[in-house]
Amino acid sequence: MLIKNNSGRILEVNLERAKEMISKGEATALSEAPKRKDFNLCPYCFIEKPTKEHLVECKKKTPLISVIIPSRVGEEITSMPSLEKQSYSNIEIIVEYDEKKEGAPVVRNRGFKKSKGEFVLFSDNDLEWDKDAIAVLYKTLVESKKAYSYGSYTLEGKIIGNKEFSSHDLWKWNYISTMSLLRREDFTGFDTKLKKFQDWDLWLTMLENGKEGIYCDTCVFSTKERQGITFGKETPDSTEARKIIMKKHSISSNKLADIIIPHQNRHDMLHKCLDSLNCDQFNVIVVGGGTFSENCNKGARIADTDNLIFMNDDIEPRTDVIMEMINSDKDIVGCAQITPSWHPKKVWFGISYEWKGGFIDESITDIFNKALIPTGFLFRVKRQVWEELGGLDEEYKNGGEDQELFLTALEKDYSIEIVKTPTIHHHSSSRDRFKYTSDNRKRLNSRWTQERVLKLIKNI
Repeated sequence: MLIKNNSGRILEVNLERAKEMISKGEATALSEAPKRKDFNLCPYCFIEKPTKEHLVECKKKTPLISVIIPSRVGEEITSMPSLEKQSYSNIEIIVEYDEKKEGAPVVRNRGFKKSKGEFVLFSDNDLEWDKDAIAVLYKTLVESKKAYSYGSYTLEGKIIGNKEFSSHDLWKWNYISTMSLLRREDFTGFDTKLKKFQDWDLWLTMLENGKEGIYCDTCVFSTKERQGITFGKETPDSTEARKIIMKKHSISSNKLADIIIPHQNRHDMLHKCLDSLNCDQFNVIVVGGGTFSENCNKGARIADTDNLIFMNDDIEPRTDVIMEMINSDKDIVGCAQITPSWHPKKVWFGISYEWKGGFIDESITDIFNKALIPTGFLFRVKRQVWEELGGLDEEYKNGGEDQELFLTALEKDYSIEIVKTPTIHHHSSSRDRFKYTSDNRKRLNSRWTQERVLKLIKNI
């Protein structure tokens, strides 16, 4: 949640922390996602400050847009109120029911055949559309020569899909929502054989036909996680669909990253972690027999790609988070975490270092802007940066080596980023997890003195 503290600084904190600060009068609440400026244009011809008379006449001259909503029988169409309030109102809304349980791609295609619009917009049945969403998508599309326009959206308050169009990236992963506005003549239909990623397949098919999309730089709708819907998680259906798409579109099987998993004795956790990973996209290297730093370094030495991802064996990895880490231009990318054994709802972003009363206070923080470095449960490093830093210091034994690496990277002016979307980290205690805690802490404190850390904080 976004809040503004009494100094005027905007912070992103979890809901409980926000409520605490607001109740103490330390901050005021802002909306979950930043609101864009009002669309003060005619939604049809885009002149400024149109009169009511102009809107009535202009609507008559503009093309019809068909909005197609697939739905299961008996489900509430909660998208309808926000669609009926669109500023671009020359639309027809077609609700197509899946009476025979044929699947969303079949139903969407059937809805398209019934539609009459020059442009087509697909919508799920449980979205809340921004009132100017269609107007912004339409303006973006008609002012370009592209085949479709798309925007970002919010999922449980988190902004997803805010990315400019890149054909290079589209061949690697899908970042474009089904909820896009298409020119009717360019729509090739959804592949009804696919149980997942029908939208990705559509965009690739259109790309092969020379048709590209354009990003409208607007958050066009909001949605929530639903039971049975797996956002960003690998499932048997998604694995099979990805294989079909890669074969259909002749996508190279070159791996995007090496995932290195240092393993001790939690075989049950490792099994669940591996089941969630997509081996079509990544090399997965499991290394045991040594300490955390020793295992990580061994794995890095046999890795093939330029992206090294180090992952604890007790997490529930998400493909969307991993892809966000890979596609970042930063040297090192960490990740927020939820630790059910500590607090099932709190999001931890990383480690903060604050000067308090004459000493450095170091702690894991749930306030994004306070996190100086990530934690080492899941992070990506560019291979060249890893080699220049010398990997993890093996004098540390199962603790402290991640802080040593990240602090050294900052001191040497390497860039670090933390992905806000959290990954579940069960924080299990494997063999010898705390055996060397005291020695690790002494070593870290002797190297990273109060003066050295304070200098680093001031420089940043």
